[in-house]
Order: sequence, then C-alpha cells, then structure tokens
Amino acid sequence: MFANRINDELFVLYEPSYGPYDMEIIFVHDLYTEGSEDAWKTTWTNDDGTCWPREFLGKKFPRARILSVSYDACVITNSTQGRMNSLFTIAENLMVNFFLPRSKVGLTSNCPVLFVGHGLGCFVIKNLMLKASEQFAENEEKRRKFLENVGGFVFYSPFNSGVKWDLYANESGQSNTLTDYLRPHSAELSRLNEAFASLRRRMQERRNSRNLWTVLTICESHETASSSRGRSQRSGTFVQRQRPDSIANNSDLELVTISESANISQQETLDINASKIGWILS
Repeated sequence: MFANRINDELFVLYEPSYGPYDMEIIFVHDLYTEGSEDAWKTTWTNDDGTCWPREFLGKKFPRARILSVSYDACVITNSTQGRMNSLFTIAENLMVNFFLPRSKVGLTSNCPVLFVGHGLGCFVIKNLMLKASEQFAENEEKRRKFLENVGGFVFYSPFNSGVKWDLYANESGQSNTLTDYLRPHSAELSRLNEAFASLRRRMQERRNSRNLWTVLTICESHETASSSRGRSQRSGTFVQRQRPDSIANNSDLELVTISESANISQQETLDINASKIGWILS
C-alpha cells in the first residue's frame, strides 16, 4: 500500500512505527490535468517510484508524521472533476478534514507543523492559514492551537505574479476558474499574498519570534519542459533574475533556485529538497 488514507483529503505518507509523532509535515499539490487526480501521490514521487518525502524526510525525521493533501484541482471542469472552483472552498473543506477526530492535524501540543506547497498548493496553504485565523466561535480553540503549532512553509514554484503563457492551452473542455490565478498580476492573488504576509507578521509578533512562520521559496533557475498526457509544454515558473518580481515584495523570504539542467541529477535535486526542508525544521 502506497499510503494510509485518513479521509477523503488526507493520506499518511509516513509516520513512526511506534509511539507518538513530534512534528507534522503536510504536502499540498498543484493544479493537475484531466485523469491525474492522484496528484497527491505523483507530485511527490520520482520516476522510479520513490516517494521522496517518505524515503528522505522519514529517515531524517523518524518521529515525524508526513501527510499529503488531496483536493480537486483539475484544470478542466466536467461532471466528475474540476468542481472545486475557489481557494476559499478548498481551504474550508481542508479545515474541516484537518480537525476530524481521526486527523487532528496541528492539534498536538508541542508538535510543530510544516507546510510544503507546489504551485497552486502554495496558495491553498496561504488561504488555509487565513481561514484558520478567522475568529469564529466554532472550533475557536482548535484554530488557536493549530496556528500556534505552525512552524514554517516551503513553497515550490509559487506563481505570485502569474504566468505569462497558457500552461494548459492544449487541454480540451471548459477551464476551471482556478486557472484564473495563473493570469499575470491577478488582483485576487495579490490580495491573498498581502493578507498572508500581514498574518505572518502578526503571528511572529504574537509569539515574539521571527524564526517561526518562516517561508522558504524554491524555484527552478532554468525554463524546462514538462508533459501533459504525452504533450510537451513549458514548466510553470522559473527564476530569470536574482530577485524576481514574483517575490520582490517579500524581502524577508529566502529564495533557493534549483537548476533543472543536465548538470544536476534527479538524485541531487531530491537531496536538495530534503536538506532545505530539514533546514527550515532545524
């Protein structure tokens, strides 16, 4: 079995074989094309079937619980896929599933939580944090504990200023409105980024530590090709300058670029992934 399923949106990639866990690492995938609804698994698995969060982070942090989020992020809307059309709805559903008795994500005392997002998953995470910060009477104690346990974030290729080309032009069918976030200079995405940055500052001030709620952004340093159902297309985002516009308004965030050229092997890239996530947890 690849992973244990907790509920409709949460899968356990790794957990201690005995005893309690002392940290949680939550992975959140990007948009996906029709027929790729297992993105919660394939996003974090390399060509030989190695699930690097389990193989690398499980060894580095043997007392961690590592989870992968599954949500409907198909770029095409039809009767079975692409029915989640807003980040707010996705975050709301995730919050419910996080707090279920079998899940209890972020609710264990003295157990830091790290979020790892890819593409749209980065903004799902940001929206989730904002959702958790809302002062509702329902689950207020759970929300407070959840936010206090958040330790930091690793964002892979977040398109903070959108993407200049249509990544899914070859996909047939009605486009999911989630793809609107890919448009350059999305006003909604800009508001989300500003609200998240404000929340980060408040949480750091409340806990009197700038080491908490740390954000590490990882981007490719070269444009690369990816494939969609056998067709080649450009990768989502890559860094062209030392301080790209996409993160220039977040000067306190650390940027790491990973070259996808032939000079760096897949194994070395996986080692970088594990070491950088390890750095933010240390």
